[in-house]
Amino acid sequence: KTVPEVQLGLDTRNLHGGARSLRLTFTGRTALSFSNVSQLVVVEPATRYRLEYHVRTSDLKSASTLVVEVLDGAQGGVLVSSAQVPNGTQDWQQVTLDFTTPAQAEAITVRLNRPPCGEDICPIFGKIWYDDFSLQRSGAADSVARPGD
Repeated sequence: KTVPEVQLGLDTRNLHGGARSLRLTFTGRTALSFSNVSQLVVVEPATRYRLEYHVRTSDLKSASTLVVEVLDGAQGGVLVSSAQVPNGTQDWQQVTLDFTTPAQAEAITVRLNRPPCGEDICPIFGKIWYDDFSLQRSGAADSVARPGD
C-alpha cells in the first residue's frame, strides 16, 4: 500500500555499507499511520537472536518517528521494539535488538512502524535511512557446552 506522504527509495549515495540504503522521505501533515516496510524471516524456535542495523536522519521533525519491531510470525505479537529514531540530523548509528523466538516459532517479521501520536494532528517531516540489517543467533543457544567438547 502506498502512502502519498512517504517516498521510499534505494539510495546509492547515502549508505553505511554495501551498494545502497533504504531512504524514507516524510512530508506528512497529519497523524500518518505507517507500517509499510517489512520482511518475513525464517527462524528457529526458542532461540536467542540479535538484530543489528544502522540508521541515520536528516531534518527529521515529529512527536512520533519510526521504530523497528520484531514480530512473532504466527501470532503477530511484538517480541522487541527499538526506541524511536531521534529527531534532527544524526549520522549513522548502530542499533542492536536482542530477543528470543517463541517455542513454536517458524518465522518472524521485521517491520518499520510509526507509533500513534495520540493526537489528530501529528506531522512528520524529514528523511530516515536504514542500512546493514543483520540477524544472527546469539547467547546461550550457541555457547552451551556439549558432552565431549
